[in-house]
Amino acid sequence: MSFYIPYFYVGGAVIITKIDTAESFLIPFTTVLCAVSSFTDSFILSKIKRENGLIIGLSTGIVFCITILILSKYYNSFHITPLLGTKIAAIIISGALGGILGVNT
Repeated sequence: MSFYIPYFYVGGAVIITKIDTAESFLIPFTTVLCAVSSFTDSFILSKIKRENGLIIGLSTGIVFCITILILSKYYNSFHITPLLGTKIAAIIISGALGGILGVNT
């Protein structure tokens, strides 16, 4: 499974940058990409650490969100929308799940 993860990210990057897509597709798609990335990162980190999976997952998700918010503010693409809370929650929750599953597998 881990062999296919880079292809998922590359495919997502190609869809975002090279294909003309509607914003109604792009917003949920980027949310899924960010959530999968947070899950994968926290899964790998907690699998290496082998303890405190929930803390590792939550902190990974929070750091990921802060990084995205800082970069979007820097590039003037930061907008407070109703979906911002959903995106942040999806990233943090998927990070927590990745951390828990990484410790328990």
